[in-house]
Amino acid sequence: MQSWGDGYITDIEYADGFYPAQGPRQMGLAALMRGLETPDFDRPFAYCELGCGRGRTSLVFAALHPHGEFHAVDFHPAHIAQAEQEARAADLNNIRFHEKSFEELLGPDAPPLPMFDVVTLHGVWSWVSPESQAAIVAFLKARLKPGGLVFVSYNSLPAWLQVSPLQRIIKELADAAPERSDVAVGHAVQTLERLSQAGVIPEPFRDAVTKIQGQAERGQFDYLAHEYLNAHWRPLYHIDVVRALEPAKLAYAGSSDLLRNFPILGLTDAQSAALSGISGDALRETLTDFCVGSAFRRDLFVRGARRLMAGVRAERVAALELMLLAPFPEVIQLQAPDGSLWKPHSEAYAAVGEQLRAGPRKIGDLLSAPGMPEGHQVGPVELAGVLVGIGLAAVHHRVDTAAVAAAERFNGLLRPPEQTSMTTGVTLAIPAISSGVMMSAAEYTLFWAARRGPVDVEAAAHAFVARCRRAGGHPIIDGQAYEDEAEAISAATRNYEDKLERLLPLWRLWGLL
Repeated sequence: MQSWGDGYITDIEYADGFYPAQGPRQMGLAALMRGLETPDFDRPFAYCELGCGRGRTSLVFAALHPHGEFHAVDFHPAHIAQAEQEARAADLNNIRFHEKSFEELLGPDAPPLPMFDVVTLHGVWSWVSPESQAAIVAFLKARLKPGGLVFVSYNSLPAWLQVSPLQRIIKELADAAPERSDVAVGHAVQTLERLSQAGVIPEPFRDAVTKIQGQAERGQFDYLAHEYLNAHWRPLYHIDVVRALEPAKLAYAGSSDLLRNFPILGLTDAQSAALSGISGDALRETLTDFCVGSAFRRDLFVRGARRLMAGVRAERVAALELMLLAPFPEVIQLQAPDGSLWKPHSEAYAAVGEQLRAGPRKIGDLLSAPGMPEGHQVGPVELAGVLVGIGLAAVHHRVDTAAVAAAERFNGLLRPPEQTSMTTGVTLAIPAISSGVMMSAAEYTLFWAARRGPVDVEAAAHAFVARCRRAGGHPIIDGQAYEDEAEAISAATRNYEDKLERLLPLWRLWGLL
C-alpha cells in the first residue's frame, strides 16, 4: 500500500457518489426547521467540501448554483484529476479543486481561498487522524464566516460497539497480506468467517460478522476497504464531536435527517420523559443515540446560532414551495420505536398529495387548499419535515437560465446505460430543486430510452437483463434474483411498465423530459 495517506488507504479510489444532505439549500432547510437563521443562498455565497473524493457532490451543486463559488479539497491526485476533467467537460467555471491535505490548507502552500458560508465533510471525521481533525478545526476557525454552516457526517457510537473489535481483526489480517486493499479485505473477511464458524469469534459479534459477510457476497470490496482498513477508523459519540468543534466556535444546530425533529419517531414516551431531565443538549442527544441506534450521524453546526421566533420560523416554512420527488402514496405511515405505526393526518395528507400531483405548491397554500379537513392540526413545519424527510418531496426553487444551462451541460456528460455502473447508478442535476436525483441502473435504462421517444418497454427489459448477464450476475428485480432468462425478461418488463407509469410524470415535472 502507498504510504502518503497518513493511515488512509490510497491504492484504490473512493467510490463515486452523490450526497444530497451536503447541499447548501438542504442544509439551510435543516437549520430553519430547527428555528435557526441561515445564510441567504439566493445571493452569491462560498462553499467548501473537505474530502471531496471524485467530486460528484460538489460538481452537482456547482452546476445548480452558478452564482456560488465552490472549492473542493482532496489529497488523492486521481480523485482531483477526475473531478477537474468533469468540471472542464461541463464548462463549470465556478468550481476549483485542490489536491491538498487538510494540514496544507492553512500552511505556506495554502491555495487562495475565500471566507466560506458553508463547509461540508462527508465520511471524513471518524476516519482520519487526530492531527487531521485538529487541522480541520483550525481551518473552520480561520475560514468559516460568522453565521456559516458546517455539515459533518461520521460513524457514531454506541451502534458500532459490536463491530469495533471486528474492524481491528479485519485490518490486521489485511495488513499482513501484500495485496491491493480491495483484494486484501476480501481475503480478510473470508478468514473472519472461518474464525466465526470455528467459535473463535464469540456469539455477541456473530450478527456483525454476518452483515460484513453479506457486503462481501454482494461484491462491495471497495466499500469494505475504505470503511475498515484505515488506521484511524474510530466511531465517536456525538458529545465528543461537539466538544472537538467548540474551538472553532461551532454549536450543534441539529441533524440533517429531518425526521429526527419528531421525537415520536425515535423515542417512547418513557424515554422522552427520562431524557427531559438530563441537562445539556449534547449529552441528551448522545443518549438519544442509545435509544434509536444511530450508526451514522449527519450533523449540522453553525458558527453563531441566531434563534428565530416560532412564528417567524412557521412563516418562512409556509412560504416554501414543495415539489414531488416520488409517487404520493395513499397512506403515509412511519414506524414508531414501540413497533406501532405513526400515521400523520391521513385526510390532510391525501389532500396535499392531490395538490402536489398537479405541480409545485407553497406549503401555506397546501395547508389551506380545498379538500383539507376543517380543524386539522398539521402545521408547516410538520408537513415539510415529513414529506422532505421521507423523500416524497423537495423544496422547489425558481431557477434562472444560467442554472438550467449548467445543469444541461452537466447532465449531458452522462454515458449510455451500458457504460455506467450497475451498482451506483447515476446522478442528474435538477435545477427545480437545486439538488441532484439518483437513479438506479434499472431506472436509468428506462430514462435513457424515454429521452429518445416512446419507450419500448420489452426492449428496455431485454437490454437491462442482457447487461446484467454481461456483468456476470443475475438480474435482481423487486428483491428477487432471476436465473432463467425468460423469467427475468418477463419480470423486468412488468417492473418497467410499473416504473414507466409512476416515474414518467415525475421526470416531466422535474424538467428532464
